[in-house]
Amino acid sequence: LVDAQLLQTDIRAPFAGVVGLRSVSEGSYLTPATTIATLQQVDPVKMDFSVPEQYAGKIRIGGEVTFRVKGSDEPFAGSIYATEPTVEAATRSLLVRARVPNPEGALVPGAFADVELVIAEVGDALVVPSLAVIPELGGTKVFVLEDGLAQPRQVETGIRTDTAIEITRGLAPGDQVIVSAIQRLRPGLPVEALPDSD
Repeated sequence: LVDAQLLQTDIRAPFAGVVGLRSVSEGSYLTPATTIATLQQVDPVKMDFSVPEQYAGKIRIGGEVTFRVKGSDEPFAGSIYATEPTVEAATRSLLVRARVPNPEGALVPGAFADVELVIAEVGDALVVPSLAVIPELGGTKVFVLEDGLAQPRQVETGIRTDTAIEITRGLAPGDQVIVSAIQRLRPGLPVEALPDSD
C-alpha cells in the first residue's frame, strides 16, 4: 500500500516540454483538479490564424507561411497542416493551423503574430503605389507623365496589398506614373519629374 501511495507522488506528463511556474507548495494535498504547473511544448509550436473567406479555396496543406512577432526582427516560417472545414459565420474567415519549428525557443506560446501568406504569384506584374490609383465612377485611373504633361490613363486593377496595387490593363512597362500631388493634377498640366533619390 505504501509503495502504491509513493507511486502517486510521482507525476509524469504525457509529452516533453518546458515546465512553468509552480502553483503548489511541497507537502500540499492535491486533487485531480489541482493545477500544479503548466507544461508547454515549445518545439515545434502550433500557430492558428484566420484568412478571409474569399481566399479559403486557395489555402493548401503544406503551403508555407511566414510571420513576425513583437520583440524579434527576424521572420519565422512554418507550414500549413490543417484547416477548419467551414468558414466561421461571425467573422466570415477560415481558421488555419501551421506547424513552426522552434529549436532555440525564440517563439513563446500565446504570442501574437503578423502573418504573411502567399496566395498567388504573378511573375511579370505591373505594380504601382496604392496612392497613385484614383477611384472614379465606372473604374479607376492613374496619371502618367507624357512629354512633360500629366495625362490620365484608365486602368484595371488586380491583387492589392496595403501599399501597392497590381495593374492588369492600361499601363505598359516603362510608363512613368505620377505618385505625388495626385489631387491637384488635371489633364495636360505640366509636370517635372524629380530624379530618383536612390
